[in-house]
Amino acid sequence: GAEVPPAVELVEKGSTAFEREGQIRMLQALANRLEVNFLPHVSAALPALVGALGDAEDFVQELAYSCVCTFIDSFGQDSATVQLIDALVDDGLRRGNQMIRRQVVQLVQTLCELFLKTSQTKDIMNVKWPSRDKVTQVLVGLYLSRCEEDLDVKKLGMAAWKALVPNTQRVLKDLNLPLSEGAFAWIGREEQWMRRAGGKCAGDLLGNLADASCKGLVLDKLTTALARPPPDVKILAKNWVPGAQDCAKSGDLTLKQSAERLLKELKTACGGALPAPPVVTKDPLAIPQLPTAKKKQKKDPTQTKREPKAQLSKALNDLAKLGL
Repeated sequence: GAEVPPAVELVEKGSTAFEREGQIRMLQALANRLEVNFLPHVSAALPALVGALGDAEDFVQELAYSCVCTFIDSFGQDSATVQLIDALVDDGLRRGNQMIRRQVVQLVQTLCELFLKTSQTKDIMNVKWPSRDKVTQVLVGLYLSRCEEDLDVKKLGMAAWKALVPNTQRVLKDLNLPLSEGAFAWIGREEQWMRRAGGKCAGDLLGNLADASCKGLVLDKLTTALARPPPDVKILAKNWVPGAQDCAKSGDLTLKQSAERLLKELKTACGGALPAPPVVTKDPLAIPQLPTAKKKQKKDPTQTKREPKAQLSKALNDLAKLGL
């Protein structure tokens, strides 16, 4: 295990791509050889490997991805589960490099599918995690990735969510508080991409939460956040206006008042006018439906033959009436 610290340092600071590649291969070989004895080094190696997912060279990225997969296969359900989740969700999904985030989403899905397989379930909420906090951490991270502006991250996040969560409403009901806290934590960040994802997440929660008290909590938090409006408030507000306007029509007086307060603050923060809501686009994961050809109705041959006879009979009757 003495080779691990220098290898980790060279993965992060190696001057050439081939040097970084060699050190990643060494880490992968050590993990395979030492097996359980490698566990103490997992937490030190993971941040460097996550960073290497955004390497300028594709072959270094691919090797780093393969190495993390080795960690998942070897230690994913061992004592390294917590370190893996922390490194991928708390670190990887917050990296400014979208290439890293794209690959991390897939790695999170791989780790979760390992748990689904061994737990013999198709619902991530039924998996026996080391602690309840870990599944919450994973789901909040994936939900935020579904709301990103980067289309590739968004598609991967939506695909992972669809594969792991068969009942979204159940998750929203059970985890509405951590989901809203995650959204508001990102809204307050300096990084624009995080603010946009957090703002979209808050708007999604307004539209998808079924419980009025949960919606009211989101509305009140948004109103509080506008005390110090973010620089791109007009863009963020586009995601909040539709849900707030729907809540303002609610028969629940408390919810209605919360929505009206938010709309008032939004109008002030946006310079006196509410921004137009975003254009609704089709789900990028939806399977396109091919247009179905209209079936031509076959004409009844008996009817076509009868039509001339009926017309002749009518004409004869008309002539008879005229006395001709």
